[in-house]
Amino acid sequence: MKQDWENSSSVYSQKHQTFYRWILYPVIIFILLLGLFLTFAKKEVVIRTSAKITANACKLEVPIDTKIIENQLVENKEVKKGEKLVTFDAQNLQLQKAPLETENEQISKEKESAQRLIDSLNTDSNQFQQPDPFGYEDQLKSILSENTANQLEIEKK
Repeated sequence: MKQDWENSSSVYSQKHQTFYRWILYPVIIFILLLGLFLTFAKKEVVIRTSAKITANACKLEVPIDTKIIENQLVENKEVKKGEKLVTFDAQNLQLQKAPLETENEQISKEKESAQRLIDSLNTDSNQFQQPDPFGYEDQLKSILSENTANQLEIEKK
């Protein structure tokens, strides 16, 4: 009677369930993690080789309106990183740069005045210390006087 438990199938099925749990689940988790890694992992391929310029019949268009001083584009010439291929005349560009810089300064001053107008409207007070060349101070005075007139009308009613 003591050895009836050895002949019972429930003892052996419990041992097999534990075995499957310890082997099957880690294998499944490993396969899932491996698949996740393979979907996001990318192998970097670096190719180092020399290059040559070959001539094709094409028109060279420069995005700036200036003269080309030096043109070192030659067929079958080996090119190294950082090597100058074309040199442009920068004098014309310097002449165009000055008006753009003054325009940029003007825009930044106008932006500051507009921000001062916004701050003044938020606090309902004039925060302009100097006369404003863009007319924002006059707009602010007009808006503030309108607000005071509207408040007086509301108080009268």
